[in-house]
Amino acid sequence: MLFSEKPKTRLEDFFNRRDELKQFSTLVERSPVVVKGVRRIGKSSLIRVGLSLLEQPYIYLDLRGTAINKKISIRTIFELLTLSASETSSKSSRFVQTVKDVVREVSIASVFTVKLAQERTRNLLLELFRRLDKAAKAHAHKLVIVFDEAQTLRFATLDMRELLANVYDNMENITLVFAGSQIGVLKEFIGVEDPYSPFYGRYMAEVELKPFSRELSLEFLKQGFTELSLKPDERFLEKAVDELDGIVGWLTFFGLKVAERRRFSEKTIEEVLDIAATLERKEIEALPKSQKLVLSALSRLDNPRWSDIKRMSDSFAERKLNDTEVNRALKSLIRYSFIEKKGESYAITDPITKKAAVDLTPD
Repeated sequence: MLFSEKPKTRLEDFFNRRDELKQFSTLVERSPVVVKGVRRIGKSSLIRVGLSLLEQPYIYLDLRGTAINKKISIRTIFELLTLSASETSSKSSRFVQTVKDVVREVSIASVFTVKLAQERTRNLLLELFRRLDKAAKAHAHKLVIVFDEAQTLRFATLDMRELLANVYDNMENITLVFAGSQIGVLKEFIGVEDPYSPFYGRYMAEVELKPFSRELSLEFLKQGFTELSLKPDERFLEKAVDELDGIVGWLTFFGLKVAERRRFSEKTIEEVLDIAATLERKEIEALPKSQKLVLSALSRLDNPRWSDIKRMSDSFAERKLNDTEVNRALKSLIRYSFIEKKGESYAITDPITKKAAVDLTPD
């Protein structure tokens, strides 16, 4: 079903993206892969569907919410990996059982490290990777380990890049996949172009997901409503796409909420947009003040240049902001994929973020 908020795992539930799916499926068989794209663009579904089609066994780590006060203990990562590994997706029941046995053996050893140094837990984590690599080799498999929102690992209390570079270099039966929505931060974390990064000079293939075109967005909504035996008016769908652009997660959210209401009016569109904006506003409100000022200014301008943003931000702040302050705010918003720069102009990447920022009163 297209209108499902859970990540897709079957090709028949996965709309379009055949080129990206083919690209990912081809690349992941021979190299580590970075899958990038703004939030709610369908990265998790692409990865899961691609690996299911290849019948590749995989372990999926969802790192969202693991950082507390911008810190993740190495033990938290170890426990997440053991939990995720115990839920390994594979058509081979024998391989799944082997992985569970490995997890149980290493987990028993970990019981005695609770009060020991982080370095000991790190060694156990590395040992778990080694045993998973051996298990994959014994079963003639390539095991894919996916880190969703991988940039979160930068908050680990020990450098995870060192450990993962070890996996990259020495464990030939494990393939790493890094997915992230904060595109600039993800690039910095991996650091294949950073001489100080353990991944410097390593090859990583990339797959980037872009928003649907207007035509594809309309087709997605039509197919989704058809599955539910609903047929909204064409103008209703066009209005919705005008507001939601091509972010598949928001199109799905819209489809589900409209299906609940069974009303196809502009008021329904506004109601759904308000709900979505309320969800998004919570994240915006956590931003530093300078970034909120700039994002709020951007939401009220069409294709603004730096000077336009500066002028509007000054107006909100009721003072002249320092140029450096504005530049830093713009750079951070780009790193975290709230905005993008096209030529000399800037734009908010997500229409719901834009709506939430319009309603925001910077304090």
